[in-house]
Amino acid sequence: MATLEKYNYQLKTISKLVLSPREQQAYYLATGDFKPEQVQQKYRGTSPSEAESIKIIYPFYQYGSYTSYLAQDTQYYIPGSSIKGAISSASSQNEIKLMVDDVFVDQETVELHHLYKLQHATDANNKQGKLDIFFPNVAVEMLKAKSTHKGEIFCAENGLETLFEKAQENTVKKLEQFDRHVDSVLNLQLNEDSKQELIDVQKNLATWIEAAKKKDGKSCLLLLGGFKGLMLSRVFGAEVFEQSAEKSAIYVDRENSLPYGLVQITLND
Repeated sequence: MATLEKYNYQLKTISKLVLSPREQQAYYLATGDFKPEQVQQKYRGTSPSEAESIKIIYPFYQYGSYTSYLAQDTQYYIPGSSIKGAISSASSQNEIKLMVDDVFVDQETVELHHLYKLQHATDANNKQGKLDIFFPNVAVEMLKAKSTHKGEIFCAENGLETLFEKAQENTVKKLEQFDRHVDSVLNLQLNEDSKQELIDVQKNLATWIEAAKKKDGKSCLLLLGGFKGLMLSRVFGAEVFEQSAEKSAIYVDRENSLPYGLVQITLND
């Protein structure tokens, strides 16, 4: 068996990261899983009334099983399998041996937010498309943007640079694909404020796309987690792109004017 080299790295969230395990049940206000004051303490929104509407909470990945919402006692983490999947998704199966440990997450970097989604943006209705809260009664725990976390990767000697290069190229293709999708949506009937927000998203994407084209072998731009929409889930061929774009939702981290789940991994010197 090939010897694996150990690499220490920093993972920085560029936008908010949503990682909620499917098997983990949600917490419900109606069944006493949490209290309104807990929401007020953890929620980061624009007004108190938004927090008052929350009836369901979807948690971030956490060790152990909890029957009630206890954010202050929870050990959060980013699954190593999620990071491994993102790094190796553009490479052939088992091309290069790779192992990634779970990344422990400080409680203070996990916040409670509503999801924001572009809604009613189709030609099939007379409503103006608008970037707005997606399900006001549902809040999701997210890793806040611009937070940094330490992790370890184990990879075959000299293999990580190749994996990083392919993964970053794949991320760039997804971001460019998403950008084209936003272009087409901007031609629809949209609320003016929402239209400007999407233009701001495109400007920020352009900055990161350009930066990601400069490869150094020590860093890698990735997309992790959920609520990114179909256009950021995989790279589509031209014909399939047109069909898939019609079905693809647009979720936006409004605070940072970017899609959810954009992160950068950088190896330590």
